[in-house]
Amino acid sequence: MEKDLKIPDEINLLIVKAITEKLSDNDLSVIADWLRADKSNTEYLRSFVNSWILSGAGKSTQEFIPEKSLMKLKERMDKAQKYTSETAGRKFLKWSAVAAAGTLLFILGFLFSGLNNKTSRAEISSPEITEIVCPLGSKTKITLSDGSEIWLNAGSTLKYSGIFGITERAVELEGEAFFSVKSDKDKPFIVNTHGMVVRATGTKFNIKSYNDELTETAILVEGSIEVEIKKKTEDFEKVTLKPNQKLIVLNEVARIIEPGDLTEKKLPVKEVSVPVKTNLESNIKAELYTSWKDDKWIIQKEPLGSFVALLERRYNIKIGFRSEELKNYKFSGTIRNETINQIMEAIRLTAPVKYVIIKDSVILEIDSGLKRRFESIITKR
Repeated sequence: MEKDLKIPDEINLLIVKAITEKLSDNDLSVIADWLRADKSNTEYLRSFVNSWILSGAGKSTQEFIPEKSLMKLKERMDKAQKYTSETAGRKFLKWSAVAAAGTLLFILGFLFSGLNNKTSRAEISSPEITEIVCPLGSKTKITLSDGSEIWLNAGSTLKYSGIFGITERAVELEGEAFFSVKSDKDKPFIVNTHGMVVRATGTKFNIKSYNDELTETAILVEGSIEVEIKKKTEDFEKVTLKPNQKLIVLNEVARIIEPGDLTEKKLPVKEVSVPVKTNLESNIKAELYTSWKDDKWIIQKEPLGSFVALLERRYNIKIGFRSEELKNYKFSGTIRNETINQIMEAIRLTAPVKYVIIKDSVILEIDSGLKRRFESIITKR
């Protein structure tokens, strides 16, 4: 810490605040500018963090005051270094090195992610990312560190950073999830999908955003959420939802050229979903869109064409149609713990449908002889 005399006290205090998670937006800008000004400042930061860990300056049961901790840091350094070299041995040194490296990555991670965030999307900014994958044929419930609860539907992935609940509450979702968010007005809960950014403080809502579907939906059960939809023009459309409203975002597939050799005759092309149209529905029955997480899954007038897509994820199977006409029929019912065989039997008894199960695949075709009899139960669109 010989360089300490050359570093302004303001910077030292800001580093202490950063280590202890007390850095404001204004402080963030000051310390980031200082880091950019001279490459040696990053090395100084690394040395400072290492000394902080070794000295134990931040460990106290009393109210934390950055100025006092900074003063105690110098007082404890000599004792701490002697202790680690003469008494503690290699295990403590190894732990302190790992802790210092993790703290340094934490500071640099949220500093530069916050400054380089040019869009309204709240990027996950920590090098430590937690990823929760809910496989096809299952569903799961998790509780985050802030007390918020999330139900993940089949084929869904949720990601969040190691600083979730500390400096931010941001997650990334691919698939479908129901959120019961704990209230925290200072740190809004943010859900990022490939086409939407959803912001909430304390509320309950459902988000569906599978990459293989051209629609995304946000459904509000209680409270309020703000949804930003990214457009082709790089602008954002903002929509605020009220309870029992459903926002539908229609995407289209756009083809973009990826970086490659411009001398090649054929450049690599990637297909991505781009939001192009939105629709807001009011006075919906929210339970129809959220009951997938409950013991009773309620289905009401769902076209078979889209219903089988839900069944495919829920049961991890493939379902095909030999009769395209079947996709236009609608099904209503309540599903509890039925097997796929029982589901098929229920459909067959209430619709002009024949089915064949071959391993993990189901083939559906229309039974023309029963067609007219069942049109009163499952009506054609």
